[in-house]
Parts: sequence; structure tokens; C-alpha cells
Amino acid sequence: MAVQPGDPLKIKADEWNRLLALAEGTQPGAYEFRDSTGTYQRRGPEPVGQTAQIVEIEDDYLKCQTYDEVTEDATVTLYVAKPWMLRRDPFDGETIVFPNGQSITYTYVDDRERDADDGSTNETQVMTPGYYVGEVIDVFRKRTNVIDENDDHCRWQDRNTCGRFWALEA
Repeated sequence: MAVQPGDPLKIKADEWNRLLALAEGTQPGAYEFRDSTGTYQRRGPEPVGQTAQIVEIEDDYLKCQTYDEVTEDATVTLYVAKPWMLRRDPFDGETIVFPNGQSITYTYVDDRERDADDGSTNETQVMTPGYYVGEVIDVFRKRTNVIDENDDHCRWQDRNTCGRFWALEA
């Protein structure tokens, strides 16, 4: 029998708690972090999203600390993968062939600058805006193929809410 408009909604307490957890941006389960000794710890509900402050910038990931915007405290270390199109590893030295037949070879200068060569034109591209130490970013929980300085997979990725992209250097 289907629920009809006006019928009272019957929901179990555990189902209600799961809905509340989703609304609060958490999901049931434990969340992992690396403490100051480098040991994995698990505690509390797993956050789906998190605010983080950048402390180091690498080619494919950012070393960050969880950040509380109210208290301005930065505490637990997170390794945050950059979005796919902003990573160096998938593209450095590679030639990408686009559906229209155009091919472009990318060569990276550093984490913020690369050369794009289509065989007739070579242009310098920069990531804009660039990441900077101290920047506060929004991240989400996602297992990636990006390996951090501890040889672990990054378990977070930048949401790229500021719209970073590659642009022709002016």
C-alpha cells in the first residue's frame, strides 16, 4: 500500500538519525585522520564535506589542516587531491588527442604553469587563480589515485568552488 498525501509518516529512530546526519553533512560511520605521530585514528561520524586550510602545495595534492571558520583553528592534517584537470601527473609529457583531431602535448614548469604545444603553436598556460598557503578551501571525502607523502591514497578532494582552470598566460 502506497503512502498517500496527508498520511502520517512513520519512520524508525535509526532511519531518522541517518536523515539528520545527511542533513548535517555527515554520514554514519567513523572518520579517519592521521594524528601528530602519523598514526591513523578513527572517531565520530564521517564528514562528507570539510573546510581545510592549505599548508603545502604539491603537484597533485595539497597538504592541509582541518579548519574551523568560527575559531580559526587549524588542527588535523588532511591530504587533499587537486581536481583531475588541475593535477600534473595525468598530463605532464602526455599528448592528448581531442575529438576534433587536434592533439596537444603538455609539459609542466611547476604546479601552477605548463606549456601546451599543438605542433604549430606553443603557449604558456597558468592555473588561475593559483593555490596559496593559508588559503581556506572546501573539500569532500573521496578516495583518489593520488599518492601523498606517506605513500597513502588521498582521501579528500578539493571542491574547486573558486573555479580554478588553466588559462593562456597574458
